[in-house]
Amino acid sequence: MSTQSWDPYWRQHGACTHRQSDGLFFAHQGSAYQEEAVQICRRCAVATECLAYALDARVPEGVYGGATAQWRRELLARRPDVVSWRDLLERARAEARSKESVRCSRSSAAAGEGLVAHRRGGDQGTVVGREQEH
Repeated sequence: MSTQSWDPYWRQHGACTHRQSDGLFFAHQGSAYQEEAVQICRRCAVATECLAYALDARVPEGVYGGATAQWRRELLARRPDVVSWRDLLERARAEARSKESVRCSRSSAAAGEGLVAHRRGGDQGTVVGREQEH
């Protein structure tokens, strides 16, 4: 998937489009086939787009975005206030990516500071935030 926030061509990029899955994603609730469909979705790059579509369109059957029809019905009942699942999930994805970016930046900075402390002779070979090197 591209680095943009939402993939407008998500249907073309779904993991389910690249396999023989005619009945797999519409298997009976609780069946092994349904579980297989959920597992395929978990590895799919556009599962969020797919889930948002199924929630917004109120798709009554099948596995979409790793969620069974029963799970989606329960979620819709719990959250009747959500007008656009796409908007909600898009914002959540952007926020998660932002937090991940900050966390990675902090980890990189901390690792760099630890190496600088080590090079300056601090803590006799101990790198800050890491186990002692031998």
